[in-house]
Amino acid sequence: MMPYVRVPLLYFVVSVIWVYCSDHAVRMLFDTPDAMTTASMWKGWIFVVVTTVMLYALIRRDRVIHDQREQDKREFLEENIRAMNHITRNFLQKMTIFREYAERTDGFDKEILQLYDTIIDDASVEIQRVSDIPRYDSTSIRHAIQPRPRSRPA
Repeated sequence: MMPYVRVPLLYFVVSVIWVYCSDHAVRMLFDTPDAMTTASMWKGWIFVVVTTVMLYALIRRDRVIHDQREQDKREFLEENIRAMNHITRNFLQKMTIFREYAERTDGFDKEILQLYDTIIDDASVEIQRVSDIPRYDSTSIRHAIQPRPRSRPA
């Protein structure tokens, strides 16, 4: 059950039980109106203290659970970014090997080789920008991957 439903529902149940039982106890234990009034005042203060502690404990527990889930999500995101980075670097390494092989092959178009160099260099810069992100949040990631003006070969 979601905390925003569970906490008020629990508060409601505890409150109803408290009011019913404590009013019944006051009527059974005290016989004068002054004693009943004093006892009712004390049971009210006790109720405030008990429910305050209960609400604090429930909200704190839910916050700890929420924070742990958020931390788990962040770690999952970071691991996925590292894995994608590794896969992409591996792919670039293979592209570099292919480019070196193509360069040694007679008749391979030199313009294609220059295009490979440009693609590999651009991708390497992009990968490095993602690797250099100090904190993985949406703003940092967006800033790291947004297109940059490409320098044209002379």
